[in-house]
Amino acid sequence: MDEERLKEVFKIILGDELQETKASIKALEETTKALQEGRERDGEKIKALEEGREKDGEKIKALEEGREKDGEKIKALEEGRERDGEKIKALEEGREKDGEKIKALQEVTKQLDRTVMSLCVDVTNQISQREGKDAKASLEIELDARRTIEASAAKVVKMYEGEKNQNKILQQKLDSFKARCEDLSEANHHMHEILKEMNGVF
Repeated sequence: MDEERLKEVFKIILGDELQETKASIKALEETTKALQEGRERDGEKIKALEEGREKDGEKIKALEEGREKDGEKIKALEEGRERDGEKIKALEEGREKDGEKIKALQEVTKQLDRTVMSLCVDVTNQISQREGKDAKASLEIELDARRTIEASAAKVVKMYEGEKNQNKILQQKLDSFKARCEDLSEANHHMHEILKEMNGVF
């Protein structure tokens, strides 16, 4: 084969290989491009996932903040209940104290009742059983004792007077007590008048 013919053969062979090589390079470029596009899409997906995670994180944070707020509300409610409990306790203690005052006043009233019953009898009848100066001296001592009891009763009235408007039961007891005090005061005044009359005799 002559040289010219050989060149043509090589040219044909090399041309075919060159075409194949070009085709391979083009296919490789397309594959590379497709891979890059795929990576870009994957990157977008990863970005979307990360953004989704951020949103989920924000939701979790919002939930935690919501729970904290709920916790604060629960705490506030519990503190409110504690304060209500303290108020109820204070009211109960107040009622107990009122009850103790009423009980104390009832005891004093009983004592005064006994005193009034023993002292507020017919004074004239007492005088008729005694004679002369001894009767007068005896009655003066008795009147002094009765006035001491009257003064003590007045102190009890003064002690409870400021609180009677806060408690109806206490007010009723105090009014009853004051009525007994008035009975005693009237009896003492009656005895005093009789003793004044006796001063003109003895």
